Amino acid sequence: MKSFIRWASGETWEWHPANNVPMIAHAIAYALNGNAVSS
Repeated sequence: MKSFIRWASGETWEWHPANNVPMIAHAIAYALNGNAVSS
């Protein structure tokens, strides 16, 4: 989960600061499904 937070708060916000809501929502959906980013 820590790596997911790091990815969500790092890459996502950096890539599209003005469009981060749908991206984070998508990432959270993945996390809830057990497919959280592990890198």
